[in-house]
This record gives sequence, C-alpha cells and structure tokens, in this order.
Amino acid sequence: MLNIFLACSGLKSVKIGNGMMAIGDGSFNECGNLTEVTIDVPTPIIITSKTFSNRANVTLYVPTGCTDAYLEAEYWKEFKFIKEINETTGLHLIDNGQLKEENVYYDLNGRRVENPAHGLFIVNGKKVFVK
Repeated sequence: MLNIFLACSGLKSVKIGNGMMAIGDGSFNECGNLTEVTIDVPTPIIITSKTFSNRANVTLYVPTGCTDAYLEAEYWKEFKFIKEINETTGLHLIDNGQLKEENVYYDLNGRRVENPAHGLFIVNGKKVFVK
C-alpha cells in the first residue's frame, strides 16, 4: 500500500515485523512526529526516498549484528541514528551521550530518574539500557 500513514502527525514510533519484504512509497511520508522505527528484519528491505521522509530525525532500531547492513543500504543509512536491539531481551541500547532531555526516565521500581547515567531504565514504555 502506498501512502498508508501519509502525514500522520500522531505517529511517534513504528515497529516492522520480520517477514516484511518492502514498504511502499510514501507509507510514512511527512510523519513529522515520528522519532523511532524498529525493524525486526536482519537484511534491509526495499524502501524509497519517500517511504520515511523524516528519517534524518528518526532513530532506527535494528536486530543485533545488523547495523552495518543498514548503514550501507540505500535510504536506511540516512536515519539519524542506527542502533541495535538485543533480540533476547528486547532492550534498546543507547550511549550515554545520546540521552534525550525531553524523555522521562524511570528505574525498574517506577521511580523517576533525573540524570540517568548507566544501567537499565524504562523510557516511553520501552526497556532501555544506557551504556
């Protein structure tokens, strides 16, 4: 399908499951609030320049060991950050220097953490490991 989520301002994150072979032209075009795309496909699938028009502002989460493939793939390599997700734990791995101030971080006991450094946190309902 083409343009399925075209200009969907309420869309903040997308998860693309394994088995997908391509994403249509314009599917996530002009989704200005999209900040995360998680893809469970080890080999980059076919997208066009208009599939994710906002990719320079979006973090792409890929399966462990697949970063290089996505860094070399046309259009995928243009995402702001490409990070790996540990397939066993489902953790999003991020570097300390890439923490976003606008995010709210919680420890595993549900307490808000003002200055997360290293460790496991909950951010926007996702498990995040800050290394």
